[in-house]
Amino acid sequence: MSLGPRIMQRLLDQAGRRRDKAAQAAQAGARAWTKARQTADMLNQYEQEQYARRRQDGARASDSEALRLNQGFHLKLRDARKQQDRSVADLTEVTRQTHAALIRHQTRVRALEAMQARRLATEPPATADLSSAKPTS
Repeated sequence: MSLGPRIMQRLLDQAGRRRDKAAQAAQAGARAWTKARQTADMLNQYEQEQYARRRQDGARASDSEALRLNQGFHLKLRDARKQQDRSVADLTEVTRQTHAALIRHQTRVRALEAMQARRLATEPPATADLSSAKPTS
């Protein structure tokens, strides 16, 4: 099956647009992952600081209400950290998938470009239509 030059160019243009969209999605995914990872790191650091502070203050704390509030705070902080870690894991998978899609689209564009180049290389050179030319005397 032979594709005309216009159809080939349209396919190439369409593949290029899809590749560009995939590149944008991959970049957006990478930015979202980075932001989520930074938030997770911040929560992990804050949790460690709070545990260290709790160990230091633990011997002095005698108020049961303060201890209960402190434990509630730490439970909520731990839950927030775990949720953020799940978000990072989910974004890791999404980023992997968008990167794989980008590679597929790039491969398709390269294949179409190669096909077009082969076609142009094997086409006979355009010949001038001599029958309509006016003779010169």
